[in-house]
Amino acid sequence: MIWKKILITLTLLIFLSISVWQHKYYLLAYNWLIMATVSPEYPVSSIGLPDYKVSIEGHAVEGIIKNLSGLSFNAETGTLFAVTNSEIIELTPDGRFLREILVEGAQDLEDITHISGNTYIICDERNQKVYRILIDDDVKSINLENESWLKISIGFKTNNGFEGVAWDSDLNRLYLAKEKDPIRIFYISGLLEAFNKARFNLSIVEWKKPWSKNLFVKDISALTIHAKTGNLLLLSDESAMVVEYDSDGKLIGMLPLWQGWHGLSKRPPQAEGIAIDNNGTIYMTSEPNLFYRFERQKLAPI
Repeated sequence: MIWKKILITLTLLIFLSISVWQHKYYLLAYNWLIMATVSPEYPVSSIGLPDYKVSIEGHAVEGIIKNLSGLSFNAETGTLFAVTNSEIIELTPDGRFLREILVEGAQDLEDITHISGNTYIICDERNQKVYRILIDDDVKSINLENESWLKISIGFKTNNGFEGVAWDSDLNRLYLAKEKDPIRIFYISGLLEAFNKARFNLSIVEWKKPWSKNLFVKDISALTIHAKTGNLLLLSDESAMVVEYDSDGKLIGMLPLWQGWHGLSKRPPQAEGIAIDNNGTIYMTSEPNLFYRFERQKLAPI
């Protein structure tokens, strides 16, 4: 009888160990402990993720049925741009539908980022390309056959390809995230000059190694840059987490998207897009058509 109890205990411990390893709980605990013990105050450049609370939760965007994905904030228009598989959607900061733009030739759009003026970059996971596109006030459709693109296929699988793009306006470079197996994040310099045919001096650098202790999330659904600090925010659907890194790649904040945390009544079903405005308000999209907004409850020193 005692051997039966020992066998059951050992089996449970093995399954628990496998779960901890697969879900990277040990890295989550490690990073959480490091941040908790270094200082109770925010790092100087942190946006203060622990102080955020949801102000709009799971708002269903009118006119969208499914596949609401990547997100970008345009500070010049004060609006948000999201994507579905084959459309670009413009939204107000409270998640109201403004217009849709058909993207002809798109196979599986995953994210969008605003560069400046009417210039944007979108990524298509299926064909592993990023496109430079122009979105004018009156545009109703875009044909990707007429647009400039860059394709990178470095160990990418069709279903685990480009999942996020983000533009760093200070350093003039594009961040590009691979979803998982393994997670990879690159930044590309010289891309706009190449698109504009001014010169062809491209540099592609891996931002952080996939096995880094600081990169503990299970996947990357999207990423964005906070313009004031240059900090990088990563959104993970499988880990239900937003994590903040400074410009040196140091982990400085976490925002769990778990039921009961940060005012959430339940976990977003499939978090797919993230954006942040100049005031630090965080916006998120989740499939099928849900919109979220998080606001800081007390000011962090940014």
